[in-house]
Amino acid sequence: MTTPRLATLDQLNRVIYARSFSKTLSGSLRVGFIACRQDMASELADIKMLTSITTSQFTERLIYLMLVDGHYRKYLSRLHERLGDARLNVMRAFERIGLEIFVEPADGMFVWARFPHVDDSLALAEDSKRDGIMLAPGAIFRPHLEPSPWMRFNVAVCEDTRVQRWLQKQMQSRAAAEWKDSAPCEKRSVRSPWPA
Repeated sequence: MTTPRLATLDQLNRVIYARSFSKTLSGSLRVGFIACRQDMASELADIKMLTSITTSQFTERLIYLMLVDGHYRKYLSRLHERLGDARLNVMRAFERIGLEIFVEPADGMFVWARFPHVDDSLALAEDSKRDGIMLAPGAIFRPHLEPSPWMRFNVAVCEDTRVQRWLQKQMQSRAAAEWKDSAPCEKRSVRSPWPA
């Protein structure tokens, strides 16, 4: 069941619904839209005209045609399908690697997961950065940056085998360290097989 948006519940009386096309089409397309009451839309349009330079008419017309002709809807459908496949592939890879998944998402581009026995994922994120891989530790999503064992993984990035190999390597090195720490440290006397 999909949770209704606040804008839907409010029927756009007091809520302004704002979106852009940067995440789905291109970050360089600086075109978005708002949905709100007519009187509020007129005021916001006046403010926009007074405070900013106009956006590219070419990109506005391009997006308009994509919306009107149905290309954007078809594109989103294909994108949604590809994202779903990537999410399933990443979930399987994480299970193989041994990561603990917070909850299997039904939609979206992120998966929350953690390495077992890791209390703060910040060190892992710093290690990954040194190896040229950007990961998001859970602490950056907390209001006071409290330590978190969880990490937010972008499924499109994590489909890359280089990222999966890095995660596997981290899991193996942490398992080896844990095994070493838990192995008994008693000294054993070794007898020589030859008579004295």
